[in-house]
Amino acid sequence: MTSVPRGVALAFAVAFAATLVMAAPVIRAPGARVFGSGEILGRDDPNRDPLVVIHQFRTGHVPSPYLQPLTDLPGRLLARAVGPVAAYNVIVLATFPLAAAAAYLLARHVFMPHPGAMAAALAYAFLPFHVVQAGGHPHVAQTQWIPLYFLALWRCVDRPGLARAGWLLAAAAAVALSNFYGGLIAATLSPVALLAYGFAGPARPEAGRLRRVAITASVLAGAAMIGVVLVARLTSPAPLHAFDRAELFVWSAKWWSYLVPSAEHPWWGTGIQAFWARHGVAENAIEHQQVGLTWGLIALAGVPLWRLLRGDREAAHVRIAPVLAILAAFAVLCSLSPERQIGSLLFVRPSALLYELAPMFRAYARFGVVAGLMTALLAGAGVASLWPRRASRTVALALLALAMIEVAPFPPWRWRAISAEATLPVPGPAPAGALEVPADGSPVYVGALLGFHARESDGDRQWRWMAQTGALRVVATARAPETAIDLELRSFPGPRRIEWLLDGRRMGSLEVTPEWGVYRLALGDLDSGSCTLTLASSDAAIPADAILHNGDPRPLALALSRWTIVGPGSSTPR
Repeated sequence: MTSVPRGVALAFAVAFAATLVMAAPVIRAPGARVFGSGEILGRDDPNRDPLVVIHQFRTGHVPSPYLQPLTDLPGRLLARAVGPVAAYNVIVLATFPLAAAAAYLLARHVFMPHPGAMAAALAYAFLPFHVVQAGGHPHVAQTQWIPLYFLALWRCVDRPGLARAGWLLAAAAAVALSNFYGGLIAATLSPVALLAYGFAGPARPEAGRLRRVAITASVLAGAAMIGVVLVARLTSPAPLHAFDRAELFVWSAKWWSYLVPSAEHPWWGTGIQAFWARHGVAENAIEHQQVGLTWGLIALAGVPLWRLLRGDREAAHVRIAPVLAILAAFAVLCSLSPERQIGSLLFVRPSALLYELAPMFRAYARFGVVAGLMTALLAGAGVASLWPRRASRTVALALLALAMIEVAPFPPWRWRAISAEATLPVPGPAPAGALEVPADGSPVYVGALLGFHARESDGDRQWRWMAQTGALRVVATARAPETAIDLELRSFPGPRRIEWLLDGRRMGSLEVTPEWGVYRLALGDLDSGSCTLTLASSDAAIPADAILHNGDPRPLALALSRWTIVGPGSSTPR
């Protein structure tokens, strides 16, 4: 029997080696490349979200209330030592070996022997959900905290005490402060995890069971109260942005999403993307359906459940199977859209209630990470069940090999170049056209254009095209109250609805026509520092050649010509 410390070290080392291979091009140029192919992650502008985070690492500024300190603060410190792009890569790539180590610890706690724990650890670390989110969402990629949270929770149920209660509070804080969605997921699933483990978990004596559950529930209630107070302080006086309820249907999973392979797969990804398109899922929404569990893991996960149905309860890793299955099923249910109409019946799901309580969350598909964790643990229990006999061990190895093929994070390697704008100071020297710094010393100016093509001109007019999304980095050298910006815009090929966001918060929409027009956006009171103004077309960009037959393959949606800062911090038109 391999000891737990040695097993954790081995799981970390194997996942670390696999990460080095998976991200080899990024390791070779960590300051110029980021992980992820971008095939389905905001295809028109896959670097949009990474550039925002890289910029925050570089400047040390995250607009309130979006600071997620357990991810953002280490990123800032690393940026000082190795640069913002390399820091971003470290924050993302470190999650793979850390997730493996954390999942191994949880697997061993639920009485799983070393072979099963290793299988569970590596399966969880390289879930398609994790690989896809690591391509563009470094906060969501911090999946290592979730198994540590369930570990702390279940250890507290086993034997409550001050030390274990303290560890539970620390784990709850870690999962929430690394990623707000992690906090939502942990808070929502904790009652189910507590009751299922407390009353259906293996190897716990009947005496005192209710008392242990009640004590742990009290600790969780205290953690929830602390969380509510902290959220109120962090978000005051500005209210959190509430998303439109209709967006939940786009950002939630479908129940059969868990059975569909990754749309980024190097061999059959194109066919999977076509499959999603046939089911009405737009290219930029496919990423929210990437919760597939792989058929190899599902088959292995069925082994302990089958043994349980046959009445075989001898092994602890079989007796824990109902707990894991219940939690996986509830996580799947929470990941679905708020409601589903079947005939005359309307089925309401948990996300409908969660949205009423916390309308600032919309990506309920992210509950799929817990479904993936529980499936990985069940698959590990399946490996542990099959491992003792040579014949069944061959079956286990074959199913693990199938799972590896289904995940297939390489080759080809998933990476993409990052714009030179990510490494520039604000303001500072830059290649021509990268920064637009006014010469008149105005306190507010546009410091960078992100996601726009090169400058074009026709007589006195100059402009830049963007695809479906583009952004302007607005810099204030001093506080500027009641600031607005006038943008001269035109759409392609016909009228378009353009949503505009400020530091990720939806502020409104514009109806832009193919003729040049000036549109005023009220930015409000700007503090000293920078903010990101994002323009996003509701409809997909269209290749220029498809309309003009001019040989230009670029997808185009919106052109930006001149802009003017209006208000106390006004600057000359650019």
